[in-house]
Amino acid sequence: MALTSSTVFTSIISEYSSAFPNIEIEIQNHQESVDLKRQGIDLQVLPCAVNISDDSYIQFSLLSYSSHFVASKQYVASHPPITLENLGDQRVLTNRYNADLLDYGINISMQSDDLNLLRYMAINGQGIAFIPELHSKPFIESGDLVEVLSDIDYPDQHLTLLYPSAMFLPKKVRVLKDLFKQKFG
Repeated sequence: MALTSSTVFTSIISEYSSAFPNIEIEIQNHQESVDLKRQGIDLQVLPCAVNISDDSYIQFSLLSYSSHFVASKQYVASHPPITLENLGDQRVLTNRYNADLLDYGINISMQSDDLNLLRYMAINGQGIAFIPELHSKPFIESGDLVEVLSDIDYPDQHLTLLYPSAMFLPKKVRVLKDLFKQKFG
């Protein structure tokens, strides 16, 4: 899940930066678990589907989310009724973590870790996006997207906050960790 482009992430970093203007912040976008200690990274946020590189890291579930299929009204109107049986004939857009939840018979036309891109393509009639509900909800409410195959439930996933050790966690990192917990909790 492209957390770094989310409104919540932006507000957390902005609030932290305002509260601590003298602290240097470096934000890296890693889609896989990294060696936090060796690379000098204080915190990492990852989807639960990612294997963590070190089992000794503290892991805290920030947010549980479910995904669903969405498309534009134009896409739905210009294609035969979308069913699970003909989903393989559709242009399916998703990210790599959600792709693992889909049946192997489904042909995925595009995978991207950029959920904004997947949503944009769905809004513009370029396929059916399988994305987190929280990422599509405002666009369903505005009418830009409609849910398809709403009777299918997929397992919930969650975002996990990782850090090396609670014992040696500097105050600046504890404060940021607490902000994440507060905003997502």
